[in-house]
Amino acid sequence: AQLYKNQYIGYIEEMKELFNNDDLTFILAQLPQYCINEWADFRQVQWDIMRENDNTYTCCGIDFGEYYDIHPTKDKYQFATRAEGIAMKYVYGDLNASGLSPYPTSLYYDDDSKIEISLSDSEGLHSLYRGKVDGFEVLVNGKWVVPTATILNEKIVLTNFNGVPSSVRYFYFDNVEPYDNEGGFNYVYNGKNLPLAPFVEQISIPKYNVSIESKHGTLSCDNNIEVEKGGRVTIKVTPDEGYALEEITVNVIK
Repeated sequence: AQLYKNQYIGYIEEMKELFNNDDLTFILAQLPQYCINEWADFRQVQWDIMRENDNTYTCCGIDFGEYYDIHPTKDKYQFATRAEGIAMKYVYGDLNASGLSPYPTSLYYDDDSKIEISLSDSEGLHSLYRGKVDGFEVLVNGKWVVPTATILNEKIVLTNFNGVPSSVRYFYFDNVEPYDNEGGFNYVYNGKNLPLAPFVEQISIPKYNVSIESKHGTLSCDNNIEVEKGGRVTIKVTPDEGYALEEITVNVIK
C-alpha cells in the first residue's frame, strides 16, 4: 500500500509538470468491494493521498463492487456520477453538487464510556436499514472489538465496549459477504446518499487537570499535573520534618 501511495503521488507530480499546471485536479476511484485481503489498507492510503495533496479528491464506492467480479458493469455509471459530483462541487464551484463522502472530523471519548464521531457533510445522516449500523471496530488494550453503533443527531455514537479506547476503524475488511446471512450490511449515508467512507482514526481521550495540596507534606511531583481518562498516577507525599500529615486535598478539573 505504501508503494502504491508513493507511486501515485509521483504520478500526480509528473502530470502537473507535463501539463505545466500546479492546480491540476485528480479524482481517485476508491477501491470498492472484492475478495483481496489488502484492499482495506489500500482504501485508507487512497484517502490519505487526498488529504495530503492539494486538488486531489477520492470518490468513495464502498457500497459498490462484487466479491468475485473486480469490474462489475452495474456499478460503473453510479461510480461515475459520484465522481461528477466531486468535480462539479470542488472544480466548477457548484455548491449544490454532492461532493465528497462523509468522513470523521473528530472522535471524542467521554465519561459515559461512549465515543461520539462527528462527520463532514453529515446533514441527513441515516442508515440503509433501521437499527444499529455495521462495520465499526474499537481498539481497546491492543484488541479490536465490535461496539454497538447508532446514529444520533447526525453523529455516530459507539457504546458497549469495555476499557479505554485508542482508535476506531470503519469498514476495515474486503467486502460485506459475512453479513449476507444477517440481512445485509447496514451502510451509513448522508442526505445526498453518499456512503460513509472507510477510515482508521485515533480517539481524542479527555484529559483532567489534577491539583494536589498537602498540609505539612512535600509532594514527589508538581502540585498540578495532567492525567488522561483511565490513566493512573502515583504521588508520594513525605511529611515535613517534625510534622505529621494532617490533610491532603486532590482536585480534579476536566
